[in-house]
Amino acid sequence: MKQLLIALMLICCTGAAYSQVKFNYGIKGGFNISTYSYDPDDAQLRLGQWGALCRLTFLNGSMAVQPEIIYSRQGSRSLDLLRIKHSKPEWETTTNKWFDEVFKVKITTQYVQMPIMVKYYIPKMMGINVQAGPQVGYMFDYEISPINEYGWMASAEMGAPKSTRNIHRSMNYWNVALNVGAGFDSESGIGVDFRCGLGLTKVFEDGTQYASSNTRDRVWSLAFSYTF
Repeated sequence: MKQLLIALMLICCTGAAYSQVKFNYGIKGGFNISTYSYDPDDAQLRLGQWGALCRLTFLNGSMAVQPEIIYSRQGSRSLDLLRIKHSKPEWETTTNKWFDEVFKVKITTQYVQMPIMVKYYIPKMMGINVQAGPQVGYMFDYEISPINEYGWMASAEMGAPKSTRNIHRSMNYWNVALNVGAGFDSESGIGVDFRCGLGLTKVFEDGTQYASSNTRDRVWSLAFSYTF
């Protein structure tokens, strides 16, 4: 991450040295289609992205660096591959040391995301660009369902109530991702970006009891912006 930030700073400095830098700031908002890598079929459309941006354009308008700070709703609609491992009970006569308990559960997370995007404007394409950049986020809220009024959820296989309290305690609150995508920025200030966010940080911390502990965020987003 440090190397990426240093590279972005060098790009800015190089652009400033050889051409006039243009500064814009603005607002943005849009949609997320989010899921987890362990459960790719359960993506969900969410009206859950809005925030602010600034843009430094240089090299005669062919490159730009665009830091943002945005609110983002993410998660998975039905993480039915969430498995909790249990040790073999005394009455169990099979050779299996562990058995998995499968839960069908919806997880919605709320993040403050801070992407830094580098944009390259394709020559003679009137503002069309390709873009990529790192992103750091912090999860400040979450929702796990379905659960009853006592905070319990039922196992999809066994039907017995089980507690959800350890799920959120095992989640990583900090998230690092790589965004890639394409967009369009008009001279009037109206813009649109389509991105794919590839989570690099595990949703669940190492050493948890979940078989899906290698799960990472996958977020496709469509956002509209206006810069001044």
